[in-house]
Amino acid sequence: MKKSFFASGVVVLLFLATVQAGAQEPSKLILKLEQTTPVPSVTRGFDLALKCDREGNVYIRSARGFSEPLLKISLNGEKLAEFSVASATGWENGEFYEFAVRPDGGVDLLAARRGKGRTIEPGIVQFSEQGRFRYATQLDVAPYAINQLVVFGTEEFLTSGWKRERPAGESEAQASNNQAQKEDLVEPLLAVVNPVGETVQRLRIGGRDQEAPGEQALTVSWRAISLATAAPGDDGFNFLMQREENAKVLVVSPQSGVVGALDVSSPKDKFSPTDLRYSSGIGLIVQFDERLDERRFDPQNGVISLVHPQTGERLADYQLAPEVGGILGCHPPRGFLFVQVNNQRQGVFHRATSR
Repeated sequence: MKKSFFASGVVVLLFLATVQAGAQEPSKLILKLEQTTPVPSVTRGFDLALKCDREGNVYIRSARGFSEPLLKISLNGEKLAEFSVASATGWENGEFYEFAVRPDGGVDLLAARRGKGRTIEPGIVQFSEQGRFRYATQLDVAPYAINQLVVFGTEEFLTSGWKRERPAGESEAQASNNQAQKEDLVEPLLAVVNPVGETVQRLRIGGRDQEAPGEQALTVSWRAISLATAAPGDDGFNFLMQREENAKVLVVSPQSGVVGALDVSSPKDKFSPTDLRYSSGIGLIVQFDERLDERRFDPQNGVISLVHPQTGERLADYQLAPEVGGILGCHPPRGFLFVQVNNQRQGVFHRATSR
């Protein structure tokens, strides 16, 4: 990822990052709406998981169901391709829950299908840049549920997920019918998976090796794991953020595992991290939204923070103007891109800048 579409539009931001690297307080700026672009192919709401490729194209799925195709949308709102599990041999009745965009523009869908009996078989379904099905491989991750997928430059995958801890007295049959609740403790999974779906390395979380003989498995709240957000970085590193009171970002290498952990403080009281992005030449981009209650956030009153990828220091905080709104998509040339559905149930892109 040496060459990036971000490079042409980040002179001001790079200057801010340089000036603020040793400062105690980050710059305070306002993001104002500069341009609105209709997106005709996005209607009736969309999935919150948005990602972008090097050219700034946005990948988005309708909120109508997990079997809906993933759409590739250009910055001018045009649909360029779609990626559908239904077109994958052997996965025609499958659904997908997460996806990753490869450096070459190809797309991997984290999918699931019904296996024998009541089993669920997770897998990775890969497509070309144009949306043509390439191949599918089953993931060897049972009994964990996977909710994040990021591609390393080595063609391996970083996966994260969890396994519910069964309460005392609960039978295996009862456990299979229960979904994890926010009060539950779960054993987290962080693993590197090779292109044929085999787990080649279980990574350390919180300084503890989950496979150490005789050591009790690390357990955390299901809410923290289920709301994790991953982002691909440069030089073979990926980032995984847990949405706790503040942002805790793990820095992951496919060879060395978790090589660092960044604690990113919240820019305001009652604001929690809700999304993570990475931009070559800029670093980490963390969105903080105001907490309305334990489950709900107000994205209309958010702060976008530029974060140093080695120290976790906030370099600049961008307060969203009320008219910006939407969900952070990425940082294309000249500003931040947000996605929302307007009152006419029509998808729109909002490009916002501090100028």
